Amino acid sequence: MDRQRLWELISLPFRASGEKPRFVRISRAHVSGVSYLNIGEAGVRLLRDMADSGMKVKVRTTLNPGFAELSEAGKGSCDPSVVTRQREIADSFLRMGVLPTFSCTPYLEANVPRRGEHLAWAESSAVLYSNTVMGAWTNKESGIGALAASLIGVTSRTGVHIPSERVPKMRIDYQGEVSDEVLAGALGYVVGGLSEGKIPAIRSEGLLDQVRTTEYLAALGTSGSTPMAVIEGVSPRTRGRVVEELPSAKVSETDVRHVLDAFKSDQSPEAILIGCPHAARFSARTILSLSEAKLGLPVFVFTSRRAKNRLKRDRLLQKLRARGIDIVADACIMWCGLRSLGYRSVITNSVKGAYYLKNQMRIDVDLRPLRRIAG
Repeated sequence: MDRQRLWELISLPFRASGEKPRFVRISRAHVSGVSYLNIGEAGVRLLRDMADSGMKVKVRTTLNPGFAELSEAGKGSCDPSVVTRQREIADSFLRMGVLPTFSCTPYLEANVPRRGEHLAWAESSAVLYSNTVMGAWTNKESGIGALAASLIGVTSRTGVHIPSERVPKMRIDYQGEVSDEVLAGALGYVVGGLSEGKIPAIRSEGLLDQVRTTEYLAALGTSGSTPMAVIEGVSPRTRGRVVEELPSAKVSETDVRHVLDAFKSDQSPEAILIGCPHAARFSARTILSLSEAKLGLPVFVFTSRRAKNRLKRDRLLQKLRARGIDIVADACIMWCGLRSLGYRSVITNSVKGAYYLKNQMRIDVDLRPLRRIAG
């Protein structure tokens, strides 16, 4: 892939309309399309060819999680051939200058955007969080589109890179409780389906909690295509009120319950999976409450490499392992270890995670908030 092809990728949004391409300089990028599960052999070859050409990123660029943990700790958990391919993918990105964060929450530690910055981010949950909560400006890029933008230093000036496209177009009328992260995710999943690409605005005290905000936005991005939402009291410039004259869409508690009912399993759970999006900031005390001895199930917590290294430095990693809690870095909840271990039914507290585990990994899922899992 040469530089001309990169410009063609960045210009794709203008092809259908026939408009003259317009571009905006970016200061950061975040690339998805990292997992061997998703890109396969064709993706491995494409990335190798791009790295071999000597291409280098022009802006700070971080990397989404892959399919396997790349440290020594990940060696025994997955098919060795899969780990080898995942390492080849990682190596290609690193040779292009991409930072090896392997995290879907770059906005928390490694690539923190400032309000008003233009970005080229893939990974829907990170896009929604950066626009909605942090006031940065990014469309929902494809993985290869975000990589192309990082290598050129610009992206197309379309969508929410234009001020007039950043205003909400509909108001969500929801009177029910959002008392935990699972309910927040279920609400987000309903709203994503209703929004049809429009920016939805919502008022809900339950979404003022950061964990619930994160799960709401992650699930909204799973069922919908909008790159941005407005949450009163969370989003910049909401000034304590959502614009009341917007067309409203009513969401009932029954609508939310239907989402929860869709992720019920008749099988006995075989493991507990936490960290979708990544549990990049968590209390070791909370995680320790999820001990295997107490629950009778192995626990896997998915997080960033940086967060795992912090636990190791604080001498907590061994303590967690002794209690049957494995901290998995570099990978997301769609992890190769689930296939190696042969799990058929799991528990998670993430609606987004439940959707992909059920529909892509063919694993039955029960949704439970962390407080109920920990008992």
